[in-house]
Amino acid sequence: MKNLNAFKIEGSANLKEAMEAVTANMRGIIFVTKNEKVIGILSDGDMRRALLRGITFLAPVSSIMRLNFAFSSTSDKNAAKKIMLEKKISAVPVMDQEMRLIDLIFIDGSHEFDYVNLDYQCWFPKLKQGGVMAFHDSKEPDVRRVVEAGVYKSKYFKNVKTVDSITYAEKVKKHSLADFLKKRHFLLYRNLAEWSKKVGIPQPIRALGKKILWRKEK
Repeated sequence: MKNLNAFKIEGSANLKEAMEAVTANMRGIIFVTKNEKVIGILSDGDMRRALLRGITFLAPVSSIMRLNFAFSSTSDKNAAKKIMLEKKISAVPVMDQEMRLIDLIFIDGSHEFDYVNLDYQCWFPKLKQGGVMAFHDSKEPDVRRVVEAGVYKSKYFKNVKTVDSITYAEKVKKHSLADFLKKRHFLLYRNLAEWSKKVGIPQPIRALGKKILWRKEK
């Protein structure tokens, strides 16, 4: 169950406190409340832009929050998915009739292609160069499609690694030719290894392929 208090902050709180709250909840978003009713929203991007405009850390969040934001009145995931896709956002708050936060629905709870791809599109611009993007359950077919297109075949990532079901990579301004070849080589070996298991290639041969694959990943 989500701790919704981690996603709420009083309108009298200041920008510094909001940034600390967003860092703590690790979702890049906070809802501004007054008497438990949501009156606005702030994302990490909103806060950074406020600082660039010269707003101080002591400014009340009520002075910089966004008043217009998308929300749902039901916890139905299909309804939330529709809102996410239309608004290109990665989280949808669920409100009751009095605008009190009763639930939050995030993209990463689903392995469907539309969800995963939207999550990637939402977070990619926020990730700084040198930062790491990770995908859980990257062996799931739809997650794998996004990883292959958005990481392996993207010029903006290098040093792709896979640990168990997690695939992660480092964001760069532009990968080098060596990075490009290394990613494609590793992707080829990974696909061959998975194909060999699927069609029943004998274990000793697959073990040899895995050894080669691990060496390439190193």
